Amino acid sequence: MTRLPLILDPDRYLDGPLAPGQSVKAFAYDTWQSGTNDADEDGRGAAGPHRGHGEVLASLGLIYLRHGDPARAMVLGLAAMSMGDLSPKTILMIGEAMLLAGDPQQASAVLSRFDRDDGLATPPSQAERAARHYIAARIHDRLGETERARAELKQARDIVPEKPVEDRI
Repeated sequence: MTRLPLILDPDRYLDGPLAPGQSVKAFAYDTWQSGTNDADEDGRGAAGPHRGHGEVLASLGLIYLRHGDPARAMVLGLAAMSMGDLSPKTILMIGEAMLLAGDPQQASAVLSRFDRDDGLATPPSQAERAARHYIAARIHDRLGETERARAELKQARDIVPEKPVEDRI
């Protein structure tokens, strides 16, 4: 295998010029190790040292999921979780990916993070809570548990009340 040299135009790809004598490789490694951009906007620390990287992986996983590759989405989502991205949207994406990949039991286990006090990095929104129940209903339907699926769908409907038709236009 031939290793090509790392060629990077610092004026185009970096926030500014490198320090005298600093190589691009050293800059990338030091920046990755420091995790300087991982604090939340409100000043709280991130759940992991590389949470920003996890959010990127989760976004890429969502793209794979929407393009019909749940196995890759699942792997990227789990990598995002290991990097500290425990946001509700990431957990929902992983649960749906596991369901579509044919593992409803694992999907249910991932969605159980919504039920634990320390399971998510941020509280889920109303839509995320409804989505959690909708995915759980699909899981129970896949397992042949029709009554539990109906109960989950009812919970999803109760979270997001029906709007009158004139409000939807």
